[in-house]
Amino acid sequence: MRFAKKLSALMVALVTMSVLGCGGGGASGPPAPKGPKGSAKVKVTHAGKPVTEGILMLDNGNGSIISGKAGADGSFTMNGPQGDSVPVGSYKVSISPESKPPAAGATTMPGPPKIEGIPEKFYSAGTSGVTVEVKEGKQDITIELK
Repeated sequence: MRFAKKLSALMVALVTMSVLGCGGGGASGPPAPKGPKGSAKVKVTHAGKPVTEGILMLDNGNGSIISGKAGADGSFTMNGPQGDSVPVGSYKVSISPESKPPAAGATTMPGPPKIEGIPEKFYSAGTSGVTVEVKEGKQDITIELK
């Protein structure tokens, strides 16, 4: 069981790193989707309280995954695949805990990362049951994880 938890933590870390990328700028990666785009400032809540940690991911199911890191007030600024606006459309929502390195001097691996108070079903777009619609132009979106 312990191995499964460690493997789960590793998988979350790998998915998070692959979604966020390595930076470096330039024109690497897939071309930006064509068509109308929107920009969104997103506020995420659970049980009426803002979610102030984690990485929000929007997945349109067609290879476009948009991500944003939580702000202290529970807001997320979402940018498209090339740092531009987000392609218009319907997205499945998930929020991933951020992996943290083991503490200095630790003799065991930390357990899988978690976001306190957020059920694990929201860690995957396939199980969260939450969707959001991004429309053309600037918008404010509130997502309630329920």
